[in-house]
Amino acid sequence: MKRTFLLVVALLVIGTSANSFAAPAPIIVKPIILISSAAGAEGLAVTGKIIITYSNTVSSSQDITVIGRDVNGLILWQKVIDSGVDEIASSMAIAANGDIWLAGSSALSALTDTPTVTRTDTPTVTRTDTPTVTSEVISPDGVLIETLTPLRNDMNQTTLWHMNPSGVLLQSFSALNSSPLLISAMSINANGISVVGLQGQNAVLVNATLTGSFSPVFILGSELTLLTGVARNPDATVNVFGSSSESLKGQKTMGVRDGILLKVSKGGKLLSVVRSSALKAKRSWLSTSQTLFLGGDVIAGKKIESALTKFSPTFTPSWTLRVPSTGLTAVIDGPANSYFATFTSTGPIAGIPKWNPKSPTTMILAFSGAGKITAAFSGTEIFSQISMGYSKESGLYILGSTKSDSIIYRVTSR
Repeated sequence: MKRTFLLVVALLVIGTSANSFAAPAPIIVKPIILISSAAGAEGLAVTGKIIITYSNTVSSSQDITVIGRDVNGLILWQKVIDSGVDEIASSMAIAANGDIWLAGSSALSALTDTPTVTRTDTPTVTRTDTPTVTSEVISPDGVLIETLTPLRNDMNQTTLWHMNPSGVLLQSFSALNSSPLLISAMSINANGISVVGLQGQNAVLVNATLTGSFSPVFILGSELTLLTGVARNPDATVNVFGSSSESLKGQKTMGVRDGILLKVSKGGKLLSVVRSSALKAKRSWLSTSQTLFLGGDVIAGKKIESALTKFSPTFTPSWTLRVPSTGLTAVIDGPANSYFATFTSTGPIAGIPKWNPKSPTTMILAFSGAGKITAAFSGTEIFSQISMGYSKESGLYILGSTKSDSIIYRVTSR
């Protein structure tokens, strides 16, 4: 009897130990769900339970169309931003209070010879167009005189548009530049907005307050530097990301092209430069989250990978993952110290059994704060990813471009 009892106890101990060290459950790739087409959409964000997309459209002038949809893709509202002059949006961000901010470029009225407001420390005053003046032209020779159409001005203004989640345009601010600024990314926090992009042959940064005061245009590099991501800090310094094949702050290029992480002061001074390099390879940081989760590409000959790295505030890498891909990569913060990344997968991914696509296939990965893959999602319909949006009320959504249209997919519900 005693021997039987001891045998039972031993079996229980062995069983408990085996369960304690059991391998984690394998990651099963789940499908994403198509919820709506979004013809022409160029960007997506999520605020609360509303999915926001914007597109640039053409009527008598270039306009911006912003659409709000519910979580099932039903259109709730549509707003066309049309001030009568050319204007385009290039980036979108959601403020902490849920408001929508767009950044882009606009032109002065064709009837305005000089701007009434230039870049100053005070908010730009909303402009009004000069009334059209007509007069009869008399030709003594009876020759028909052709009426000339006024020429359109270049879109030399950096413009911010501020909307609430119901689609009401609350205000817009503009600052005149010497030439058009092509914005590639924006970031917003409680103390302001930052945009990065290309102006002429310079890689530049511009800051603005939430009430419309713009900084000067800060030059961070030449056309050999491409800025593709920006994240504002609470102390008003700015983190800027991208790639470069030139020396920056005395640091020379290590590879063919390096990924770069820049720290910039409130006044536009370049404080520090960290380069992400690979020998004889091209590296770029293409996307960043507010908490410094970065996504980019590594191209060495015919080998292309997506690089996913979490950095500390001092630009020290906490963890990293490289996966075979076509290169295009986007990232976003998730709930409770977690992260999402999307890319077009072309090969196996460590931690996802049996994943080895025969052709390039969209993949979305969820990560814990420590860099462990916690979930995976895929969809064969997407041709390429455009952007992602997340809110705790709605979950994760992705805007993808097929060969014929732009499509919105639900990845996670919450």
